[in-house]
Amino acid sequence: MIERNVTVVTPETACPISLSEAKEHLRVEGSAEDAFIVRLISAATEFAQLRSGRQYVTASLKQSMEEFPEEIELLCPPLQSTTVVVTYADDNGIVQTLSSADYQVSKTGIVGRIKPAYSKSWPTTRIGVYNAVEVVYTAGYGAGSAVPGTAKQAILLLIGHWYTNREAVLTGPLSKAIEFAVDSLLAMERVFSL
Repeated sequence: MIERNVTVVTPETACPISLSEAKEHLRVEGSAEDAFIVRLISAATEFAQLRSGRQYVTASLKQSMEEFPEEIELLCPPLQSTTVVVTYADDNGIVQTLSSADYQVSKTGIVGRIKPAYSKSWPTTRIGVYNAVEVVYTAGYGAGSAVPGTAKQAILLLIGHWYTNREAVLTGPLSKAIEFAVDSLLAMERVFSL
């Protein structure tokens, strides 16, 4: 089994939902609760991204693996650019940057993929090293306005629920309805890893 971890190198500079969109959804006027609403937007966005397996607004990500798989599936789509940087720990444990001529990148389909170029193969990595292979890439739909409506609606539902229920709520018809609605919306965007 190949371990894959994704970390943020350069975070998004905005959320898919603006403060004004959230306040309109909540029917809030004035600015007394702006800081609280901004925290709800951030938390709901993070929740939705984790649940759907996607990156919504442009960010630079680093995916780490213990070795090269046959084909690298870039997690947290959509992949924005075929310009990626692949580094690896060689047999001596020295970090090397793989030449872009040695691999090919595909943006076709939901998930970006990388595999060796024609007549090339992945180099040998040092065995037993955590994160021996790392790929840095840019993912996301671009600006918040480009994020799919289903994801934005799920985020708004979460914001509304958390705004109204500022403490944990018991399971009941309302919380189950919200959970079902959010899960249903995010299921439409969910990416399943190979």
